[in-house]
Amino acid sequence: MRARTIAIICAAAMVSACMAGEVAEEDVVLKIQVEHLGVVRGVSPVVQEAITAMAFSPEGMAAGAVKLEPGDYTLLVECYAPAGDQDGFFVEIAGQRTRRTAPIGNWGTLAYPFTVKEARDIGITVIGQEPGMTVDAVAVVKGTHKDNDPRLADVPGDMKAGMEISLADIPRLSMGCSLAEMPDAPFERDDNTVYLEHFEEPCAGASGEYTWNEGKWGKALYVDVPDGRFVIDATSLELGDQGTIEWWVKPRPAQELWYDQGWHYLLHCHARTEDGLQLDLSRHPRTNLRMIASSSEDPYYVNTEPGTREWVDLSTRELDLNEWHHILVSWDMTGEREHIWMMVDGRGKEHFFPKAHEATGFSTITLGNTPPEWDVPFLFMDGGIDEVRIQNVSVVDRLAQ
Repeated sequence: MRARTIAIICAAAMVSACMAGEVAEEDVVLKIQVEHLGVVRGVSPVVQEAITAMAFSPEGMAAGAVKLEPGDYTLLVECYAPAGDQDGFFVEIAGQRTRRTAPIGNWGTLAYPFTVKEARDIGITVIGQEPGMTVDAVAVVKGTHKDNDPRLADVPGDMKAGMEISLADIPRLSMGCSLAEMPDAPFERDDNTVYLEHFEEPCAGASGEYTWNEGKWGKALYVDVPDGRFVIDATSLELGDQGTIEWWVKPRPAQELWYDQGWHYLLHCHARTEDGLQLDLSRHPRTNLRMIASSSEDPYYVNTEPGTREWVDLSTRELDLNEWHHILVSWDMTGEREHIWMMVDGRGKEHFFPKAHEATGFSTITLGNTPPEWDVPFLFMDGGIDEVRIQNVSVVDRLAQ
């Protein structure tokens, strides 16, 4: 009797498990081949296991937006990795980015459950990280599901022919970008330059432990542990709804800033008012390089979800420890959305999102460390800073098209 009861329970569990991944046709919000999403860049057709799909370049992306009512949903991504070093990619849902690895050598359906708290347009983006990662189709279904439960092929309904959507219809998105030309000489002053420092001789702003040494061109300022930093008084700089800050850095190789286990600060732009735009650029082993746009929030704020705090991440693991690297951050708040850019050596990410901050300019701009008033220890960059230029226009006219 006991064995029969166990058998019945097991059979019931098997039936329940088989039904767990089933999706009714009325619960399918979207089912579409990835190349038919609204915005597609940096992907190319390939054939894997007799399936024609789209291979993503490291900066390739496919994005769309879906209007959803409150409830639980799952994004399903049918994907394939041709090799062990070509399996990493990102999926971003309503500004929340997740890195996963595609199944190696065979097709599989990855599941990304998420919850919508209020009716709104939800942006969905698939972003390449390693060359060759391949996606066939995506679907958004009601309910919470697991990987391969269901497979995308088991989702009922026909594939959508395409999405009539443009960048203007997507509320939030991160995508790759690059400079048309990399700076190959010391910065020069132009009509848009509000600040320029070559570090050829001692200057105001250096504090804590620091020295002057060989730079990218001529001399450079080296901020040392534990409290070296360079602070720019920005109260008189004509900065507001647009701007670009760029400089060269060379951290000490022993610091391994680009890929070690430490949390290092490179830039803090302190807003003049509490609701003004604040920018923070730091490097963390989990996020790599992250730029945060916020409203004067302290460094202990937990990055749980977008809101007044938005961010964009960029991998630094391929950077040479022994070379100078060009860093650029930029912002544009002139339209209906905020745009921010972060680039290293001329390549990086653009992120736009609904307006959440005021364009009030900055009171101070700190390079190489956290602001001294934060009282947060051991977040130094420890290395060289050279050629700082600040302009009152965004980088958009310098981007490769």
